[in-house]
Amino acid sequence: MDKKTLIEKLKAMAVARTCCPDLKRAVQSYLIALGKPGEKNAAENLIAEIEKDITPIDELVTFARSAKAIQILGKEGAKKLLAHVDKLSASGAQYCDCGACKPAALILQHKEILLDVKKPEETLPDKQTLLEKLRKIEASPSCCEELEEIIKKYFAALGTPREKVTAESLIDELKADVVPIELLVISAHSNSAVEYFGVAGAKKFAAHADALKASGAKYCNCLACTLGLEVLQNKDVLLR
Repeated sequence: MDKKTLIEKLKAMAVARTCCPDLKRAVQSYLIALGKPGEKNAAENLIAEIEKDITPIDELVTFARSAKAIQILGKEGAKKLLAHVDKLSASGAQYCDCGACKPAALILQHKEILLDVKKPEETLPDKQTLLEKLRKIEASPSCCEELEEIIKKYFAALGTPREKVTAESLIDELKADVVPIELLVISAHSNSAVEYFGVAGAKKFAAHADALKASGAKYCNCLACTLGLEVLQNKDVLLR
């Protein structure tokens, strides 16, 4: 059994008349997540929903012999269902064989295929890309003098024995200069902001910082901080 075949079974299960809405949604979520970082989580949720919704043969027998079956199917319909279910039970079947349960049982038998999701290899940006980002940080109005100076030293050290140690100093400076959102908010509401930007400018700065924090951002979103964070996230490329 391969994954492609199981996916076809999933689609057949989802369009079956007896497939419940929760299971249809789980299938849809899984199909959307295929090939994406959330695939394994979606597969786990799907398997859990199938296990919850599939009807064991004992439950089906109980239903077929109940007054509820007659209410839903009528006497003749309930009689036909009971005959079918008794035959199904005698054959050793573990589950209902309706249009949803039959493929569901097959999917559960091979669920490890859906759960075996290989994590895509993370591709680091190349060094040239990071060097271009450093040049943009250096040219940014929001880049501090200390960081600008260490970037210059790093470029001067490229290809020399001092490159790695200078890269380490650069990384340390970036860590110190990328502004956490909490610090940005404090700065935006300080007297220093008023002195630097004026009353109106400081008010706009504070509104921006508050909105940024409310959005869930963890760092300042100026050009230097945004690019600096990207370089930090891929610092191993510079430290090789």
